[in-house]
Amino acid sequence: MDKLRVRNVGPIHEGLEGDGFLEFDRVSVLLGKQSMGKSTVAKLYASFSWLEKALVRQSIPASKLKTQSFIPNLMKFHKIDNYLNPHSEIEYIGDYYSILYSNSSLAVSALSAVDDYTIPKIQYFPAERNLVSVIDKYEQLPYMSESIQDFFMIYDVAIKSSATQDVDLPFGELKIKYNKQRHKVELYSDSYKVLLSEASSGIQSFAPYYLVLKYLSSTMSQARDSLSFKNLAERKLVEKEFSSRFGRQPYDENELKEFARKIARKFTSSYLIAILEEPEQNLFPSSQMEMLFSLISMLGFSQKNKIVMTTHSPYIIPYLNLAMKAYEMAKDKESEGKISHIIPKDSLISSDNVNIYEFTDGKIHLLGKKRNIASDENFLNAELDFTNELYRQILKAGAI
Repeated sequence: MDKLRVRNVGPIHEGLEGDGFLEFDRVSVLLGKQSMGKSTVAKLYASFSWLEKALVRQSIPASKLKTQSFIPNLMKFHKIDNYLNPHSEIEYIGDYYSILYSNSSLAVSALSAVDDYTIPKIQYFPAERNLVSVIDKYEQLPYMSESIQDFFMIYDVAIKSSATQDVDLPFGELKIKYNKQRHKVELYSDSYKVLLSEASSGIQSFAPYYLVLKYLSSTMSQARDSLSFKNLAERKLVEKEFSSRFGRQPYDENELKEFARKIARKFTSSYLIAILEEPEQNLFPSSQMEMLFSLISMLGFSQKNKIVMTTHSPYIIPYLNLAMKAYEMAKDKESEGKISHIIPKDSLISSDNVNIYEFTDGKIHLLGKKRNIASDENFLNAELDFTNELYRQILKAGAI
């Protein structure tokens, strides 16, 4: 399981209590007020998990890693390089590499052999994603961060894919289609049709990342189990790589194909790490529930898939509790059928695969669990209690 420890970076000072490591499992939720460091941690996780991927693929020269500018330049992708200071500490522990940034220098250690490494697709979904509904080309905004430009690029590919045509949204009884002539995304139902740019703000925020997730999950879940060479040139390239590694020619075609499959794992993504900023943005509470359940269902094609989300919503944790409790209750075969009529079977998730972190005043706190659901002693519930207390004070003041 990927782990990340952060101290003295931007708004985060002490970081997580205890050993300091946040663990990223199947679902990780980062909640708290604005400017508390949720997006900072999400972007750091995206950056350092990408760095591990690059190390496995040997796509970064060792000399480059030793320069003091490497980590600041890496963090420019998300425009968080100015969050660093001389006391910043970032430590990432993945399956294959341990990466420590401290005292403005980088130390990298290999943890295990990478023969069985499978490549993740690490996709960041920025809060500014709703811009794609009104801007046709990302070049029109030259001052956007590279991470936003990256999302625009993959969105442009996703909307043209067959995997995203006539797809049902999980709420609103709407379907999505790409209009090639107009280079626009359309939403339609039995009674009307509108452009995405004409839809509600909630749809404009939700549809872009939903389409990209649909595209990515479809592409990776349909990965071929077998491999055949497209042409003679491709076969010769694989033969050359084989010879350079083993000092001989392959014994037969099967050995060559097996070798091709192994090296392909270093270049072809087979699972997804989706990092979403405020996926509930502008959505009605019941739509947030359907949104969350649809996200969990998209994890299904691989046990290694992960979703990390930042949120301000007081509804996400209760809805996530429903999915976790339903998972527990559905273990009973007699209850399984009844549960599936309440919550879709593919939207259930074990509480063992969920971590929820609260961000307050430069600190991070792991939200505990009771009876396999998240504790109600959390920041968002405290805010609701505060509102109720103010209401009681108003009533008391009026009674005097």
